[in-house]
Amino acid sequence: MKKEEEQFLRVYKRTLDPGEAFLAAGFLPEKGETPEEAGKKKLRKFRSKLRTLEKREEKLDEPSLERIKAEIARIAFNDIGRYLRCTASRRARSTPVRSARSQSERAERSR
Repeated sequence: MKKEEEQFLRVYKRTLDPGEAFLAAGFLPEKGETPEEAGKKKLRKFRSKLRTLEKREEKLDEPSLERIKAEIARIAFNDIGRYLRCTASRRARSTPVRSARSQSERAERSR
């Protein structure tokens, strides 16, 4: 699948507008043809490729052992500074950043 074809299909899936997808992919309409008409022609031509792209993206959404391991590694080896806020005082200390979930859990416990 060519780069322009894939771009056309991705934009079409996002917007469901064949004219906008046609222009975003860099195609030019023929003389006397609107982008919408040309986009509809391209869509008819690429219908089977659209199904192939959807199947490939479906497969990527399925959880696999490799993806789960990669996600756990990303969490485990991430920068702790994204989760803790350091405050300057006489001695250095860290305070956990409170998430909306932990605040709601505290509110539930206090009831």
